[in-house]
Order: sequence, then C-alpha cells, then structure tokens
Amino acid sequence: MTMPFGIINLDKPAGISSARAVSRVKRLLPRGVKIGHAGTLDPFATGILLLLVGKATKLCEELMDSAKRYEAVIKLGAGTATDDPESPELAVAGVEPCGRQAVADALTTFVGNISQRPPAFSAMKVNGRRAYDLARKGNAVEMQPRIVRVDSIEMIDYQWPFVKVRIDCGRGTYIRSIARDLGAALGVGGHLTQLRRTRSGRFTIAESVTLEALAEQGISRHLLDPTTARPHMTDRSFIDEYEKGAARTTLAIAGLTREDLLAFPVPGTWSIQRLVIHLADAEQVLADRIKRLIAEDSPTLLAFDQDRWMTHLHYDEQSAEDACALIELTRKQLARVLKKLPDGAFDRTGKHSEAGVMSLRQVVEKASAHLNHHLKFVADKRESLGKSMW
Repeated sequence: MTMPFGIINLDKPAGISSARAVSRVKRLLPRGVKIGHAGTLDPFATGILLLLVGKATKLCEELMDSAKRYEAVIKLGAGTATDDPESPELAVAGVEPCGRQAVADALTTFVGNISQRPPAFSAMKVNGRRAYDLARKGNAVEMQPRIVRVDSIEMIDYQWPFVKVRIDCGRGTYIRSIARDLGAALGVGGHLTQLRRTRSGRFTIAESVTLEALAEQGISRHLLDPTTARPHMTDRSFIDEYEKGAARTTLAIAGLTREDLLAFPVPGTWSIQRLVIHLADAEQVLADRIKRLIAEDSPTLLAFDQDRWMTHLHYDEQSAEDACALIELTRKQLARVLKKLPDGAFDRTGKHSEAGVMSLRQVVEKASAHLNHHLKFVADKRESLGKSMW
C-alpha cells in the first residue's frame, strides 16, 4: 500500500486552533501517516494553513520561511491583554478619532526590517516555557523585541475605529503586534479583530480547500506534489537578467557617431537611432506595467503603438545617449524594488488588451526579451557598419 504524502492547502476556519485542524484531517488519513503544519494560525484567524502529510513534513522549515500575505482588521481606541479579540477590550479614555492620513502615515513606519515585541500571549518561549502558559497563570511576561521583515502594508479601508490592511511579511511577524503598536503610535490603543492569511509562498487562498470538502471528497484529490514547494519557486534570476539589460543598452551604442546612429544598415528598415529611442519609449510602458502590477489589484496593462510613437515623437531628433541613460536608470530603480518583493507578488496579474492576462513575472521577463531582441538587431547593424563590439 502506497502511503499518502504531499501538501494540503487548507482554509482554516475561525474558532479552532491549528493543532485542532491538523487533528481533524489526521482522522481522514491511514493509521501511522504523519501530518503537521507549516505556520500556526491563532484560533480566531482564518485562511491558509499548509498541512504536510507523510514525507512532506520534511519541508516544514522551507515552507515556514516563505513570504506570507494577510488581510487584517485593526480596531483603534481600545486594546486587549492578548492584542486580539480573544480577551476583553480595555478602552482608552478620552480618545478622539484619528484622521485617515495620520493612520496611513503611521502604517508606513512598520514597513522594512523592524524591531517588534511579540505578544505576551504567544507561542514564543521564555526560559524554556511557552509565553502564553506563563501569561495565563498571571505571571508577568517580558517579551524581548526582535527583528522581523515587513515588505508592505496597504490600507484597504478606514472607517473609525476600524482599519483594514493588507500586509506582506516574512517569517515570525506578528500581525497582532502591528495592531497593538499602531494604536500606541497614534496614542489611542489598538488590537486585532480579524486576520486572514491569503498567501503563503506560492500557495493562494483561491486554491485552498475547506475541512468540509476534505471530509466529503477525501484527501487524495487535494494532496499537492511537494516538489511544487521546493526552492525553485524563489528563483529570481529573471530579475538579474532584467537589471543587466541596463548596462547592455549603453554598451550597444558605445563608440558610434551621429552618422552611424542615423544610418540604415541591414538588416531591417530602422536605424540604430530609431531602435534605441524605441527601446527607451517601450521601456517606460513596460515599467508602467510593472509598477501597476506591484501597486494595484488586477490592473489594466498599457499597450504600445510603436508606429504612432515614431510618427509623432521625432525619433531621429532625440538623443540616443539620453535614451540609454533613461533605460539604465529605470531598470536599476525597478530592480531594487523587485528584489524586495515577497515571492507571492510575482503571481499578481493584470489584463493586457492583446496578450491577455499576464503575471508580474511574465511582464518582467517580457521586458528582458523585448530588449534582447532589439539589441541583437543593433549588434547586426554595427557589424554591417564595421564597428562590431562582440
């Protein structure tokens, strides 16, 4: 008998612990099959809880290290002992509603590598014991701050006293602590009232399964191949390829005179000048697509009409050197941003009028392919001019 193994992308419901969710699924497995999870969700929280079945339990550390995305609701004006809805509210006297901009500005201070103090009611260990065990017995628990990574915080909605946010972060980040510290920064107190994990590495909430569906349909159809969660998903060489294009463009026209740039050597019907100016214009459109996919949900991606641009923007009169400098600056700036994004960000998609749905990764790869395609023509034209560089 082949023992089951793989990953289950479970949508954990509110009201049960992560351990309880594991226990319920374990009943559906043959006796003796190991099962665990990669990353605890508090009982009140919902969303992705990755269950590891059989030999897939060896992937626990890899999966826990992956980037996470959460949607959360923070209530300002009151705190709780647990920093969540699991304990009574402790209202702050004399609180006035905070302005939207004040809240937005305060949220920005929690982005980056930040020092964060875990909640006293947490699974962190203090002198070998769980902090929540000590706190529940009435012991004073002093949690030491530690460095965690928060990639981005987006305010989705704000209606005093509730703030809805979307947070991309790294391992070990407590969203409860962000809620508590946001309230402290605004001087009004705060705690978390809702929390939903919507992404863990490459796994999304849209692809998750409920406990009810597992019970009705069985485990086997929902076991995912463990190899889909291995390190290749974090391969970011495509960003390096995108960034390298910056220097290659400047090198492509090095040593060429104005006459060389405006000549029409074969192959093709464009001069090197027109190719380079076209690349600079196209680069701004491609950069706009990248920025929209980073900043917006399901954006419309701009199309590019090269014939119209060439007709109206007088390509022959522009500076090829300035165009190359623009491409280099654009790519260097965006490469810095892309390198800081969590893994899940590259699966964000937008709609292009001709190409259809495209992910952020596909747009970055298309930008590299577009540049490489045209630089090959530049190389061929240089060779026709007798000024080959490679």
